[in-house]
Amino acid sequence: MDKLAFGKLIKARRKELKLTAEELAKKVSIDRTYLSKIERHGLLPSDIIFLDLMTSLNIDDKKAASNYIPVYTQLKFPTMSKSQVVRYYTGDLESRISHVKKMRDKIGKRSKHYEITPDHEKVYEKMLKRVDGLISEAESLIAEGKRLQNKSAQPNKHLYKAISASATMSNT
Repeated sequence: MDKLAFGKLIKARRKELKLTAEELAKKVSIDRTYLSKIERHGLLPSDIIFLDLMTSLNIDDKKAASNYIPVYTQLKFPTMSKSQVVRYYTGDLESRISHVKKMRDKIGKRSKHYEITPDHEKVYEKMLKRVDGLISEAESLIAEGKRLQNKSAQPNKHLYKAISASATMSNT
């Protein structure tokens, strides 16, 4: 499958939902011309835009894993096997975990060194809880990714979760 065919998949789903290009672009927070480049000119979106498209087009995890992830990863990594793609996202998550842990530690230290209001303390606690949840989720995805690298199974569902976790952590 080529990049134009991927764009046609996105466009077909958009039309199925009776969305205009402008409406979908607004939902995904991208310019309409960028969406046009994806749909008509074969531009492959970033992981974050890809995930936003899946959400905005009401494509659930199962459908994304079975229909869209194989196409997306094949186009993004044309010379890599599924195992190599899993290894790529596993390594990416390991790197992001390290960065997020450092950020978590900075947040914790900052809240101890400065006098903050109880409201701010609640915000810090909520942020730290969210970050710890992301780290835990990413660590379990890494373990699953390493297990899948040694099998010939089709890891599409895992790839969808790994791409999603990686994109989420990059926004942290």
